Amino acid sequence: MNRGCRANKTGFVLEATVEGTLRGHGYLEICPELPKKRKLDWLLLSTANPKRYAKQVYIGSSIYETEINVDFYIVGSGSFPLGLIVECKWQEDKGSVDEKYPYLNLNIKTCYGVPTIVIVGGDGMRQGSIDWFKKQIPDNQNLLGVHKLEGFITWANKPFFEETAIIYDNAAFKYFYFTKLKRIALFFRVNRLTLTVLGSII
Repeated sequence: MNRGCRANKTGFVLEATVEGTLRGHGYLEICPELPKKRKLDWLLLSTANPKRYAKQVYIGSSIYETEINVDFYIVGSGSFPLGLIVECKWQEDKGSVDEKYPYLNLNIKTCYGVPTIVIVGGDGMRQGSIDWFKKQIPDNQNLLGVHKLEGFITWANKPFFEETAIIYDNAAFKYFYFTKLKRIALFFRVNRLTLTVLGSII
């Protein structure tokens, strides 16, 4: 197995472990078959499960006007009513993944719009790059934390991540959050069966 294939495989193991942690806390994956650009709206509108997530979700454009597809978009935690993004970064050998942290940090700050956790792993990840990334947290309103895998599991075991968000479904209002090129919070009036939106959906 060449270096690239091995890195992809181990990176997949990191994501699978994160997914196992989410499932262990009662989160279920929805809409895996949908195109990336349709997942976010479906995820936010779904009533299939109060605690849910989707993988490889398109959230809009980067600072370079390229597409951003995040690893995990999580909905249903009471502590994060607008959602939570988790990004996984793996570098097994010497490489360029950790050299892209400034780019990722700026995207999180200007383009993500919701709290974000970055999980890093691999022997090739230089400690200096991780330390730099953590220092950006106070100046980045969307960067919640930078963790190695064991740190993320410890963080996820805290009570606030277990809390389920309150959903307003009393036949009058539901609160939905949409993120695309611009991130804004909107209240939509909801009928029991239909959602009518005047104008274009974000």
